Amino acid sequence: MAIQLQRSGISYVILEKANEVGGTWFFNQYPGCACDIPSHLYSFSFEPNPSWSRAYPTQPEILDYLKHCARKYNLYEHIQFNSEVISSTWDSESSKWNIMLQTGQKVEANVAVSGQGVLHVPNYPAFPDLAKFEGKILHTAEWDTSYDLQGKRIGIIGSAASAIQAIPKIAKQAARLFVFQRTPNWVVPKIDGPYSSWAKHLLRVPLCSSILRSLYYWRQESIYFLIFQNPELLSAKLLRGLLKRLIKRQVKDKALAEKLTPSYHVGCKRILISNDFYPALCKENVSVEKEPIARIIPNGIVMDHNGEARTIELDAIAFATGFQVMVGFPPIHGLDKKDLITEVWGSTPAAYLGLTVPGFPNFFFLLGPNTALGHNSVVWMIECQVNYIIKIIHRMLERNFVSVDTNKNSFDEYQQNISESLSSKVWSRNYCNSWYQNENGTIFTLWPSSTLSYWKSTLQPVWEHFIFS
Repeated sequence: MAIQLQRSGISYVILEKANEVGGTWFFNQYPGCACDIPSHLYSFSFEPNPSWSRAYPTQPEILDYLKHCARKYNLYEHIQFNSEVISSTWDSESSKWNIMLQTGQKVEANVAVSGQGVLHVPNYPAFPDLAKFEGKILHTAEWDTSYDLQGKRIGIIGSAASAIQAIPKIAKQAARLFVFQRTPNWVVPKIDGPYSSWAKHLLRVPLCSSILRSLYYWRQESIYFLIFQNPELLSAKLLRGLLKRLIKRQVKDKALAEKLTPSYHVGCKRILISNDFYPALCKENVSVEKEPIARIIPNGIVMDHNGEARTIELDAIAFATGFQVMVGFPPIHGLDKKDLITEVWGSTPAAYLGLTVPGFPNFFFLLGPNTALGHNSVVWMIECQVNYIIKIIHRMLERNFVSVDTNKNSFDEYQQNISESLSSKVWSRNYCNSWYQNENGTIFTLWPSSTLSYWKSTLQPVWEHFIFS
C-alpha cells in the first residue's frame, strides 16, 4: 500500500505497533516457522526475488525480504514504530479520521487503511487452571526463542498449521513430546527443496521468473477448481483416497494412523503441507494424545482416560492454537459514532469486496472479511485491493471529493452474492467446522471463488456503488 501511494505521489504515514517491519513474520518465530505458499508467489509482483533459497520460504527469509522492500522503497522514513492505534473516529466536519495512539499522540488522516489483517491476536484455549502450571508456557505466535527445549518434556496443544511445522523441530530436541490433538488434518507432501546456484542465476532473467511465478499461481489456483468448488468431484475423492494411503504408508502403527486420519472432506479445513510431520509423530519420544484434557495442574496435564484421570508431567506447554479471527481491531467510530467491531459487525464481519463498510467513509481494509484464502497467495489479494483503493483515492483527488462511502444497497447485494456463492463450497457442508466460521456457521473469512475472479472484481471500481461528496 505504502509503495503504491509513494509511486502516486500521495503523502502517507505508517503506524506500526512493533519496532520493526514484518507483521506476522516479525512476531512468529517458533521452531520451523515457514510459509505454505511458494516463495516466488509469496512476494510482490513488482519486486521479484531471484535469491530465494528454496521453493517454500522460511520465516527469517520472508522477514529479510520485507525489510529489503522497506529499505529499497524508502519506507522506513514514513514509519512510526511503537505506535499502536487505540481508536479511530470519523470527524464529519473536517471529513478526516482522528486516530489516537497508545502514546497519546493524535494523527489526522484524510483516508485510513487498516493493514493489520485478520490473524494477529493469539488464541489461548479457555483453561481456567492454566495459571496453576508452574512450568514454561509458550505460544507459536509469541514464542520465547530464549527457552531451551533440549531434554525437556514438552506438551504441544494443537495439530494444525503451526503445529506441523514446530513438531518435527521440537521432537529433535525434547526428551519427550506429547501432541494433544483434538481433530486431525489432511496433510499433503511438500514439494520443497533448495534452489541451486544456476537456478538462481536463471531466475534473474525477468521472463524466467515470471514463468515460474505463473506456473506456481495456476498450480495453487487449480486447488480451488479441483477440491474446494465441490467436494463431490472425482478429483476431491481421489485426493482423499491418496492421502489416506499416504498416512498408512508413513505411519505403520494402525492405532496412530487412525488417530491421524480425518473423517471430513479434504478442504473443509486448511490443507496442510509437510514431509516430516508424520515421521516426527512416529518417533519413540513422541506420542499423540487424543483424549480430552480434563485440567491443568502445576506439573502437567491431566487427561480424561475413559472416565479415569491420567497425568502427563511436563516442563513446558506450547500452544499451537492459532489466532482469534478478526479480533484485536481498535474501536472504529463512523458516521453515527457506532463502533464498527462491536456494534456493527458483532460476530459476523462483512465488507464490500472485503474493503469498505457503509457508514465508515474513507476507511479501507486490506484482507478484510471474506478475502482470506485456503489455496493461493494472499499477496495477490492484497495487490488487487491496493490497486483498487489507489483508484478510488485518485478519483477523490482528481474531482476534489473529500469523502467516499459505500452504497448500502450495493453492499447488501454483494453480501447476498457472497452468501449464495459460499453455500455450495466444501467449507459450508454440515460436517465442516473450522475457524473460517463464526459460532452460527457463517463463513466470514474466505473468498468463495477463484483469485482470478477477485482480480476481475477489483480491476475497476463500479462508481455507482459509492457515494462521493
